[in-house]
Amino acid sequence: SIVIRAKNIGKAVIQGPISVKGDYIHLVGFHFVKQGNVEILGTGCRVSRCVMNDVQVGKWIRILPGSQQIEIDRCRFQNKTNNLIEPRGCQMMQIVVRNEGENHHIHHNHFVDIPKGKTNNGYETLQLITEGNPFDPKPGACGTVIEDNLFERCNGEAEVISVKSNNNMLRRNTFRDCRGGLVLRHGDGNTVSDSFFLGDNESHAGGVRLQGEDQVVVNNIFRSLSAYGVAMMDGTPDSLYVRTERALIAFNTFAGCSPALVIGQNHSKHPNGTAPKDCVIANNAFILARPSALGGDLKTVKLVKDDEPVGWTWEGNITDGDLGMPDRE
Repeated sequence: SIVIRAKNIGKAVIQGPISVKGDYIHLVGFHFVKQGNVEILGTGCRVSRCVMNDVQVGKWIRILPGSQQIEIDRCRFQNKTNNLIEPRGCQMMQIVVRNEGENHHIHHNHFVDIPKGKTNNGYETLQLITEGNPFDPKPGACGTVIEDNLFERCNGEAEVISVKSNNNMLRRNTFRDCRGGLVLRHGDGNTVSDSFFLGDNESHAGGVRLQGEDQVVVNNIFRSLSAYGVAMMDGTPDSLYVRTERALIAFNTFAGCSPALVIGQNHSKHPNGTAPKDCVIANNAFILARPSALGGDLKTVKLVKDDEPVGWTWEGNITDGDLGMPDRE
């Protein structure tokens, strides 16, 4: 491999764009400012121990389709002030894939202080997207792992992380006071596990929103979230949203969330789509007690438009109050 390393970590400043094209090229220890962003096309490339601070371009890191085994680790991404002036297309980190075993690895990074975008869409902190952005990607596994990252005050838009790809693992990530959630937006077979979603100081904080088939949300902590803990989408006729089917929501803890669980969330253009089908909601703990400072009544389970889910299993869930939902099998 070729390692391009700053002599003094964090003190070598890069002010312009870098294009990495090739295999096993590593950038280590650089400080990116002004127009200093990175675009990668290759195999086995790595960006490690770098800082990106207030870079004035829309996309700070972009991994191009055809790349394999790209690693982004131990970096700090902060103060994305150009969100305030750019109209859209400002995904801080965009990973474009073909669901052909890319196996990228994004880990141990700190994303902090991402302001709300000028408009409502196109300001994801991290977007993992299938090339061409199909509403329902064709079968194929990407295999990217996003783990052990910290997201603080990442408020660009409603999707802090947006996954539009198949068969990826997102685990052990922490979200603190982020105005949005982790969204499995398109694609199937993704897993969100062992993560913390903490919304104590953010009134629009969310947890995990999902659609598509065979999504798994297990062993997570959802605390003080006012947007949703877990929200399962209805399908729409144009497949802008694909019906949630065979999702597994299990062994999670919901504390002081309102609503904790949304069944059949709808898009404004399609107020009554196809309700979630054949999903399993099992062995979760719902803690309804809420700090008095937050006020209001908790809505633990919310059925959107009275959309009763189809063929679902509800079992082994516990609560310190009334869930308002009977056991189902």
